Amino acid sequence: MLLQKENDFEVITVQIVAQGVFVNLVKMVYYFEQVNKIGRVTSVRFEKKEDFKNRKQYLAVKLLLQNIKIIRK
Repeated sequence: MLLQKENDFEVITVQIVAQGVFVNLVKMVYYFEQVNKIGRVTSVRFEKKEDFKNRKQYLAVKLLLQNIKIIRK
């Protein structure tokens, strides 16, 4: 989690990393973007990675969510 403070607001950024089948990862992104709406999806990055120990490839997604909190003085 990353917290940035400005004059009148805070920006909270959370990174979620998951791996799996493409369709399931897209459904997860859709869930966070449209259904749950706990924050704004600011970045989605799919990466094909390799597990060298098992000699297998897998798909991973990095998802950044941001939430802006207004600070009342």
